[in-house]
Amino acid sequence: MPSPHPKTYQDRTLILLLFAVFVLVSPIKVIWAGAAAPWYAPFLVWGGLIALAFWRERRERHDV
Repeated sequence: MPSPHPKTYQDRTLILLLFAVFVLVSPIKVIWAGAAAPWYAPFLVWGGLIALAFWRERRERHDV
């Protein structure tokens, strides 16, 4: 049986992808990848994005 709102899930995935691109490619990258940032800052950013994707996927599976 198809999910009740497939368009909504696609929109959330697209929003997460755009947020990830914004954080990883935009000038905001200077804040977390600059010389003054701690060595673990890039790992925190990647870990946060992975955690968001995991949380979103888990929440969608419970909604279906």
